[in-house]
Amino acid sequence: MNAGYDEEEALALYVWQHFRHLLSESEQIVATVVDFFDERRRAGFPAFSDAIMPVDGKYAELVITSLADGPEAFRTCVTRKILSDHGSEIWINRCPACTSVASAPNSLHRVWCGHSWPEKA
Repeated sequence: MNAGYDEEEALALYVWQHFRHLLSESEQIVATVVDFFDERRRAGFPAFSDAIMPVDGKYAELVITSLADGPEAFRTCVTRKILSDHGSEIWINRCPACTSVASAPNSLHRVWCGHSWPEKA
């Protein structure tokens, strides 16, 4: 596998992007806030710790508590929970050449190794 490939990070991103519907309602609310901060960071705005929380009212305490250790810790925690609680419902698409996690459940090409594979019948 590529030296820059991180299995845990790749698996967490795969689950986060494709199996978020398996989160609880409160986890989905917090995940939306995490996505908001990811978008801000990509747009060049301040980091998570420097930003003002865009949440008030009944969800403020939930979000602040859930993100006390930062958005990455929350993302890691909930993706591990999804894998633990719903492992039988999740298919991890892996490259048959290098076994790394593909970018999506229906991917037929792996960026890390450049391998492509035929669609399954």
